[in-house]
Amino acid sequence: MTTLQLYLFKKIYEPKQPFYYDILFNINFENLFNTDNTENPVIMDIFFKLQKMYHGFSRLAYLYKFKRATVKNTNDLALNPITHTNIRKTIVILQENSLYIITLPELIQIINTSLSYANSFFILEPYRAKNPYTNIPFNNATLYNIYFAVKNSDYKMSPLFHAFFMQHFNLSWFIHTNKYCILEYVIHRHVYNSHPDVLYMDVIQMLADNELTKYLQISPDFPKYILVNIMRPYLHINFRCQYSDVCDEVWRYLYKDLNNMLTSFYMHNPKFGRKYIHVRKTPIKVTFDTFHLPIIKTIHPQLMINML
Repeated sequence: MTTLQLYLFKKIYEPKQPFYYDILFNINFENLFNTDNTENPVIMDIFFKLQKMYHGFSRLAYLYKFKRATVKNTNDLALNPITHTNIRKTIVILQENSLYIITLPELIQIINTSLSYANSFFILEPYRAKNPYTNIPFNNATLYNIYFAVKNSDYKMSPLFHAFFMQHFNLSWFIHTNKYCILEYVIHRHVYNSHPDVLYMDVIQMLADNELTKYLQISPDFPKYILVNIMRPYLHINFRCQYSDVCDEVWRYLYKDLNNMLTSFYMHNPKFGRKYIHVRKTPIKVTFDTFHLPIIKTIHPQLMINML
């Protein structure tokens, strides 16, 4: 029980019922509805009234701070001015006695990034989302406000943010309950959103590890973006084999599936990636063999977050 609740109790009830003070002070608030507490409905009624008054004072203090606070920014993170035309797409956050106007798409991106952060070895290291203007983490009250603002808007709710909400914004519970799904989301985002220069060497290594695709004569001058974009679905399975937290049976299935698809790719496209120099033409023309029969299509799995 907080100091304010005890003060209100002493002012309202102690002059009339002094013996209630000691009883109320010893209530087990970790399990409010246990048998011992519910045996005395008068004590429970007193507690609920105090709780209602306490929340009323807390709300009054919040509204006072909100009214007295000053707005610290008038532009979004892209330095675009926030005008009346896009004010419905924003939320005003009170933090450190200051107001910050942040657009909902930016908040959704910030929260997704924080909840799915992983290092270069795909080891999950999620953290609480922070105010981009102050680098101060959002408290639970602010996260609740953001969640319901997104839910009542026209924007799609992030599955990661919803799963975090279902765990009452407890980061440890969120990671423990959804570790596998978060890692799958991280791998998918890395493979399909990263620049070709980032994934190029991973593609070359994957092809070199296969018994047949290692014989592909891919020219060093072959356009990286073409090679990487073609190989993204295969690379996605390869990363799942290497980094995903799957059981041995699933790992064997993925590994076998990847090797079969790479083998089939080589059988259908043995000349893929070669460089041709046409010397009989003037001027000399250089082309690359980009023809290929796709073995698998781009994978866009749904993020199945554990809501329990």
